[in-house]
Amino acid sequence: VLSVLIMEQLFHIPEHHSSETLMPDHNQSVERAAAILQFLSRQQGAAGVTEIARNAGLGKTTTHRLLSTLCHVGLVRS
Repeated sequence: VLSVLIMEQLFHIPEHHSSETLMPDHNQSVERAAAILQFLSRQQGAAGVTEIARNAGLGKTTTHRLLSTLCHVGLVRS
């Protein structure tokens, strides 16, 4: 179960775009991580990997990998 550390009033996380709308010069991993952070920023409490994956439009394995990285760099905590 994870929660976001970034305060929405400090950082504006815009709505993410689906992978079909990615621009050629955008980094897919960054876009996916932003989708996760955007979802978590709207949560009142913690959320599980399955819920995060479903709402970010990502697979559970990808979500888990990205969340592990986001935890490692201190942007989310478990």
